[in-house]
Amino acid sequence: MTPFISAYNRENSTSLGVQDLTYYNKPEVLTGGFSQLVSFLEEHDCFRAAECYKGAGAFIGKISKYHDVCFVSAQPSFLSRVHALEWLEHCKFPTLPIHFCPNKVSVLYDVLVEDCPVHVDAALLEGRYAILMKRPWNVLYTGEARTVKSFKEAVEYLDILSANFRASN
Repeated sequence: MTPFISAYNRENSTSLGVQDLTYYNKPEVLTGGFSQLVSFLEEHDCFRAAECYKGAGAFIGKISKYHDVCFVSAQPSFLSRVHALEWLEHCKFPTLPIHFCPNKVSVLYDVLVEDCPVHVDAALLEGRYAILMKRPWNVLYTGEARTVKSFKEAVEYLDILSANFRASN
């Protein structure tokens, strides 16, 4: 349980876990809806305070040497978009193009590496490649996407996809 979710539960007399709040983005589990949660998280500065995934910066740096890479964020408001940019800088990610849009399949890409099942499934429905990074909020995912537990596994799978593409062209 994150400190933010614990605080949310105290303030709203709920007993929600990270999976309840984020799995498939189901806002109906929230007493005041998704916008209430976003407001709460912004109020408590959670976007800037979120920890960086171990190895994420190195992963992005490595794949950006061999592939065109961009960040795609579905941040719901201008304020959290500012926080997202600050967070990317704080985590020392390389400077890359960033797109803010609620529907990630609207951005042109070959492979989506994502931790939200909603976006992964949407990519698969569009006939695109998608890799789901396993996280506590998506452990129940049973969809068709390739799942990986680490950035190292993601790089290995991207290398396989790249080799298959080169061999077929």
